[in-house]
Amino acid sequence: MKTVRNFIRQHRKAVALSVLALGVFLVIVVRPDFRAESDVTPPTVDTPAAMPTDKVSTVTGIVRVGHIVHSTRLPINSGFDGRVLEVYVKEGEMIKAGQPLFKLEASAIQKTVSSVASLPSNETAQRDYNRLQKLYEQGIISRRELENAEKRLGAAPSNSNPGPSIPAGPVITAAPIAGVVSDLAAAADQAVQSGQRLLSLGSGETLAAVVPLEQQELYRVQPGTPVSVEVSGVAVKGEVAGIFPEVKDNAIIAFLAHINLVNPPAGLLQTGLTVNVRIETEP
Repeated sequence: MKTVRNFIRQHRKAVALSVLALGVFLVIVVRPDFRAESDVTPPTVDTPAAMPTDKVSTVTGIVRVGHIVHSTRLPINSGFDGRVLEVYVKEGEMIKAGQPLFKLEASAIQKTVSSVASLPSNETAQRDYNRLQKLYEQGIISRRELENAEKRLGAAPSNSNPGPSIPAGPVITAAPIAGVVSDLAAAADQAVQSGQRLLSLGSGETLAAVVPLEQQELYRVQPGTPVSVEVSGVAVKGEVAGIFPEVKDNAIIAFLAHINLVNPPAGLLQTGLTVNVRIETEP
């Protein structure tokens, strides 16, 4: 013991420093807040991905990505079940009244053995004339187009006992008015149903927006529903003009809402342009 006490007296400073270092070490080991930072990076929490803006539906609105087309003026439909043999026009093409659009052939079950007269029946010509007269009164078609329809009505043979309306051979459908081809859905060797829209004739001057809708959204959107179309940071007001089904392989694959735009700035819009569309639906 004397030897230890003598050693401590002789080396009291060294012993004190050793005791102090030991105390600091113990404090660091016992207290976790004095430990060095761990090299393991804490796991990060992923931020929820934003819902894509091309298909969003809320209580008070439907937000979609759409595109700009020539405003639809007149839909051209198939008059019977059959098949498209040839298509003579392209999307966006400017055509004249009377220009061939496509050739159709009725399905075998609908064909008749009787030949079809080269001129339309009086009933058919009268129906076409009445339809074009309404378009003329609305300022959509020219006087000349109405007069051409009137000539066809005068040349059509009267038929008090009309036969079958299904042609026995291929029929070429001609454009009833001049315009720009839009929403072209006809393709060669494509089966079609009676009343199926194959294309539309646009004005070539005014533009409209087209946006797809889900089937469950159709009850929320009607003609006249207000719409806001945004392009390049500019909002353009509009309203739904109509909703048309898009048919492919004899099945409806989508519903397209056509939107008339109100006073869009000159030069802002062009056909094919992608736009953000918000349809202001009721809650």
